Amino acid sequence: MMLIEDLHWIDPSSLELLEALVEQVPTARVFMVVTHRPGVDVSWATQSHVVHLALHPLTQKQVAAIVDRVTGGKPLPRVVLDQVVAKTDGVPLFVEELTKAILESDLLVEQDRQFERADPLPGSAIPATLQDSLMARLDRLGPAKEVAQLASVIGREFPHDLLAAVAPHDPVALSAALEELAGAELVHRRGTPPRAVYTFKHALVQEAAYQSLLKKKCQKYHARIARTLEQRFPERVGVGPEVAAPPLRGSGRRRPSDSVVRAGGRARGPAIGAPRGDQPPPPRTRAPRDDAAVSRP
Repeated sequence: MMLIEDLHWIDPSSLELLEALVEQVPTARVFMVVTHRPGVDVSWATQSHVVHLALHPLTQKQVAAIVDRVTGGKPLPRVVLDQVVAKTDGVPLFVEELTKAILESDLLVEQDRQFERADPLPGSAIPATLQDSLMARLDRLGPAKEVAQLASVIGREFPHDLLAAVAPHDPVALSAALEELAGAELVHRRGTPPRAVYTFKHALVQEAAYQSLLKKKCQKYHARIARTLEQRFPERVGVGPEVAAPPLRGSGRRRPSDSVVRAGGRARGPAIGAPRGDQPPPPRTRAPRDDAAVSRP
């Protein structure tokens, strides 16, 4: 079985490889699942061995089940749950992140068997978009937010050794910040430091951290990462496909991605720390629903 997620962010080289694999599915013992957002146009979409499945928004009951899992079985006040249902539009990631943002705020008081409102709940107290929800969670992290911002410039996936080389934190403080990010389930860790590799839970988490950077600091981080790659990790420069990073509207800076950084004049471009990653799309306020294409022999 092969699972390819977020086809809408695929780079040309990987797409070419995927198309070659899809061509082999009818004659191989392979079950392939590909997820993407609506509007993705691929050459093999109409082939007979490809089945399209539209994923619909979660029902209110399904949203409540996710909320219950996040809260550990302790119910939220009805008015809060109703707002979660209304604002998340049935998008699973938004349901999870908004619930966590509410739990980490001072809106609720935890009792033995349930959560209760600390004060009357103003309508604007709960974030209205996924971006706002993620930003609220990042803002409450303190020093760990700065580490998340720096890591977001490296890419969706970032190795511990590169982050340690560019971070201004001492090893103990950096480890504590990374543990806090992992504990908040904003990043996942694979391996053991200093050889560990971290991955943002979702490209939208990386995007939220990146978007929170001021322009000058963002450019400073890009330049620092580019210099460090050239001087200390030259074997990583040029690894992987080039992914164009379009300028952010009106800012003159580039999007984060795990693209290739060439030395010198492209220091403002996106950096890479590991040879794979995504290029986040333009900013959005809601997480679109995914479709799934299933290829089978």
